Amino acid sequence: MSKTDDQKAKIRQYRYTAAAVITVVGTPLAVALVEGGVSKWVAVAVAAASMLTGAAGSAAAASKTRSQRADGVFDEPAPEPEPVSPADQIINALPAVIGNVAHATSEFDRVKQAASDALGAAVPVLGPLVQQAINITGSAADRDELLRQQAARYPGIGL
Repeated sequence: MSKTDDQKAKIRQYRYTAAAVITVVGTPLAVALVEGGVSKWVAVAVAAASMLTGAAGSAAAASKTRSQRADGVFDEPAPEPEPVSPADQIINALPAVIGNVAHATSEFDRVKQAASDALGAAVPVLGPLVQQAINITGSAADRDELLRQQAARYPGIGL
């Protein structure tokens, strides 16, 4: 049974806290032992153990922090992009839309030609609305005229 990251982090927190407490309490305890009549070697051993515990806790914390920095835990998140108004989104997308229309028209002409070749006659007549849409996007001159009209109407879009 493996421990979750939250459990591991909590255990690390307790370890670091215990190391800090032992370091803070160890030196005064060693002084109290010397004044209480215990051998100074025992007091030195207690003080050394408390200092080593604090150093080990600091080293463990530094090691974990180094690995977290390498993983990008402390990096600042990327700034949020500036919100773009719906009108600006439409204006910026117009060139792509017009390019897609040209591509769709050429694809439709290929399908129409394939159907004409397969049927041996003209492609069945389309409804008036569809025919009007095809006629609008039919030629490069029409598309250029449409672009000029849009550029005149919306001078800031840079078409």
